[in-house]
Amino acid sequence: MTTARQSFYAPRAIFDEVRRNANAARFKNETPNYLAFIPDGEPTLDAGLGSEISLLERIGIPIAVFTNASLIWCSDVKKDLLGADLISFKVDVVSEGLWREINRPHKTFRLSGLRKRI
Repeated sequence: MTTARQSFYAPRAIFDEVRRNANAARFKNETPNYLAFIPDGEPTLDAGLGSEISLLERIGIPIAVFTNASLIWCSDVKKDLLGADLISFKVDVVSEGLWREINRPHKTFRLSGLRKRI
């Protein structure tokens, strides 16, 4: 677990793979409604998110990011998300205990701190 943003993937590699899949879908007359960032973890932890969004815009399909909003208070995260067409902030519960049980956040995060920062 981490709260520090870091590079997880090469943005160009993501772009190339998504472009191949988008072209294959279009060939079958199946265009997705969105290219969505729904990783196994929190997408805003990826320091390359802004670059990835910028590259993926070239494909011509709207971009969605699904986030738990834990890093939304960071100016670099806000800047990276500006390129997305849809941002879904997911907050499951407002009880600290249930939030910890469901989301398993980093031990330094507090739900009350998140609410104050948003």
